[in-house]
Amino acid sequence: MANEIRIPFQTGCTDLWAMVMFDDSGTWKVRDVTAGAWDVYNNADLDDYDIVLTEGPLGIYLGDAPSLSGWADGEYGVVAYQGSHVDGVETAVVINVASIRVRSEAVIDQFTDIDTILTDTTTDIPALIATAQSDLDTITGTGGVLIGTDAMDRSGTLDVNTKTVTNNAITAAAIADAAIDNATFAADVGSTAYATNIIALAVRKVMDELNLDHLMKVAVADRDALAEVVDDTVLANIMTKTDGDTSDFDHATDSLEGVRDAITANYLSILDILVDTTTLTEEVQFSTTVGATVTSATIFNLTAGVANDDAYNDATICVMDDSNSSLAEWRTIVDYTGSTKTVTLDRALSFTPEASTDVVFITGKTRNNNVAGGSANTYTVTDDGTALGNAVPDVHVWVTSDLGGNTIIASGTTDSNGAVTFYLDAGKTYYIWKHKAGSTFEAQPEIAVAV
Repeated sequence: MANEIRIPFQTGCTDLWAMVMFDDSGTWKVRDVTAGAWDVYNNADLDDYDIVLTEGPLGIYLGDAPSLSGWADGEYGVVAYQGSHVDGVETAVVINVASIRVRSEAVIDQFTDIDTILTDTTTDIPALIATAQSDLDTITGTGGVLIGTDAMDRSGTLDVNTKTVTNNAITAAAIADAAIDNATFAADVGSTAYATNIIALAVRKVMDELNLDHLMKVAVADRDALAEVVDDTVLANIMTKTDGDTSDFDHATDSLEGVRDAITANYLSILDILVDTTTLTEEVQFSTTVGATVTSATIFNLTAGVANDDAYNDATICVMDDSNSSLAEWRTIVDYTGSTKTVTLDRALSFTPEASTDVVFITGKTRNNNVAGGSANTYTVTDDGTALGNAVPDVHVWVTSDLGGNTIIASGTTDSNGAVTFYLDAGKTYYIWKHKAGSTFEAQPEIAVAV
């Protein structure tokens, strides 16, 4: 029977090879199976050294050993590897090592006397086994061997350690019966107490790492530097306008409250802008604030205005109550004194204007077309849109000649009876629009035919 090389390895593998070598006074020589001679190892001749291994029973891979005739007494190494050797390029990995001893032409088959070889301290095999066992202990615990050595002696049995777990072995009942040997497992995972729940603590660790804890729970170290927000991140670029450097952030001016205060201070609150977008089509002349002299809810002066008397007579004025952001009232200026910038309204506001804070918009003059043929048309605003409803005073009403609301031909404010009068061409169709702060009007514009 020919000599065999036998290498144990996991089943189902391909591309397994072996080569025989020995240390010749410090020079590694390898058996050239093609030439039947020893050669100084050279990866340019790898194909000449390969001994093909094929799978045998019980995960033992077999290969034809070279003839031992003429070999000197000593120990020869057998290196098994998986992969391919191409002359000049080595792409394989070593999977096992064995040895062949030659004494007076007698060969000890390492698998015939496996126990002797595994414990022979004149070789490196016992040390290799000890290292492998130590690595296994790290995974399974001291002494935990998953496969017994009798799997290697071809006895026909395969001993699997009982530490392996079968499917569905860990159930709620098994955990309750301490199938998992951890006295605090249920408390660590099932606890509703944050400080003792390891899952909650793990999540908190991730939040801390990403500085997310500073959103609502942990105070920042410096309100302006904001080191917790890394420069040039998405959030940093939202907060700053130049280069994503959060050191530019000033909470006094750049926070939402700071921005609000700045808008209010400059009379550009959202309500100021949106008080009525259609008002802008009425040729807003300018905006200012109530001046220092407030005689009554009907007479007060303006912070800014022209010096000409009667310059704003018949113009529409909108006064916004700074103490009530939802209140803005429209009136008509019946008199204006340029030297003091004092306006007199057609009727009193529902509130007393506050000097320097209440915002004032003055639009183009009230349009009551007194054209030839124009006739008086009184329009009344009620709370339910019918003649039986309650009158709604102080509604700013304007009339356009087009459905889009672009051409305004008349405007005014309803009186205490909810009425306003326009002079319009009889028989012509007009479009009526309404606005009052805090009120909602449906079906705008209302279409009407002048009488």
